[in-house]
Amino acid sequence: MIRKKNMIPLITVSAAAVLLMLSLFIKPLIGLADNGDFYRIMHSVGIKYINNGESHYERYFGFTHVLYSLAFPNGVHYWTTEVPIVYASIWLNRLLFSNNTFDIRFLSLVYSLFYLAALYLLIRQNRHLPARYYFVFAIIYVIIFTDIGYSSYFNSFFGEPVSYVFLLLTWFISFHIVSQKMPSHWLLPLFWLSGLMLFGAKTQNVPIAIALGLMSLLFIRLRKDKLWRSLAIAGALVPIILGALILLSTPQDLRVINTYQTVFYGVLKNSPSPEQDLQQLGVNPDLAVLAGTNYFTKKTAISPDSPQLIKPFYSRITYSKIAWFYIQHPYRFLLKLQATAQHAADIRPLYLGNYVKSEHLPYGSVAHFSSLWSSMKKSILPHRLVFYFIFFMVYFAGAGAVWRSSPDSRRKIEASVYVLWGAAAILTFVIPVLGDGEADLSKHLFLFNVFFDLMLLSIVKWIIEAFSQQKENHAAQD
Repeated sequence: MIRKKNMIPLITVSAAAVLLMLSLFIKPLIGLADNGDFYRIMHSVGIKYINNGESHYERYFGFTHVLYSLAFPNGVHYWTTEVPIVYASIWLNRLLFSNNTFDIRFLSLVYSLFYLAALYLLIRQNRHLPARYYFVFAIIYVIIFTDIGYSSYFNSFFGEPVSYVFLLLTWFISFHIVSQKMPSHWLLPLFWLSGLMLFGAKTQNVPIAIALGLMSLLFIRLRKDKLWRSLAIAGALVPIILGALILLSTPQDLRVINTYQTVFYGVLKNSPSPEQDLQQLGVNPDLAVLAGTNYFTKKTAISPDSPQLIKPFYSRITYSKIAWFYIQHPYRFLLKLQATAQHAADIRPLYLGNYVKSEHLPYGSVAHFSSLWSSMKKSILPHRLVFYFIFFMVYFAGAGAVWRSSPDSRRKIEASVYVLWGAAAILTFVIPVLGDGEADLSKHLFLFNVFFDLMLLSIVKWIIEAFSQQKENHAAQD
């Protein structure tokens, strides 16, 4: 029985590998079309579209691309932990395929290897569950995390797959550290590195560094030797310092876009009094003519990149002003969170096509292979803020039950780690509307979806553990 149980992670991860192979590597390949964001990474690492004469219609939104041309890197314009991942895939491509042409499947291969390793470790971490539950639990892991809504990002230059695989790995490492009676010193640097890859993947991920720093402080209590304590204290400071550096290195053009959308497509969108809102933000109320527009809206009253907006608007708006505005208008903030909730179960942006043009499918065709979980989330879950409030309350109550379940300090640290991950999940729910308004919420809530799924599986695991413990207690009494 023990041997069969030990085979469960290998069997289920092998099934996940087959699903990835069928969807990402064998025609018809499934990927994700460019919405204009690919340029930041492609320009930095020296990747270009092969066909310079390709129309906007062919290049963006509707169709994916598999082959690109390799050129000289132009220097990192946008600092992100996606860059080393793409460089690794370019190295593999040059080694095994071509020095001039880049096949995006090599990037997908790198992501797939990280993902399969994370999936194996996460499934194996639950091997304490009774065998019959363990096998079903492992299958659920595969169905959820190998969903095409997640894996289609692997064949793209978006930053989401970096966030995805390293959230799974960092989640595993955090609980692995707590589970060890005498955790190895190398686990802490590994935790930092994985965490850096997570919060460094996208600017909106940076606040997660705070939760990781607090986790590192919790780990101090796991060992008493000086080296461990020094590493844990350093681990509390390093993520926050690196996170601040990442924010400071955000390109100016990206700051401008986000600022515009946070105000005009966030604060002012559906506002009953846009002129008054702008006055409260310290901005000329005449700019209310831009209310409800995003940076890429065509034919606006004033062009978003116009010099008219630099001093009167961009130089006056700060995120602290926006946060203070919402503090003063909590009902308006709740309305924005409700708008967020309407997209919170969207694992993938359905406005982006999944297939190459040569497949002769309609423009923007979306793949349905291995999409059970993403389809269920979109069609079954209530798209209401109150639902997510209840979900978080249940999750935190479960973490509280873990805290109370044992006097062991290690168990209490584990419960605290669950709470910090829950707090990080709340940040990923709130930050998109604060940092980019209501623009592209389906994509900006990608990481929240991963958090939601990990938290949901944690709740299921706690229920199984409680049920199994109850059965053991009854058996002992009999």
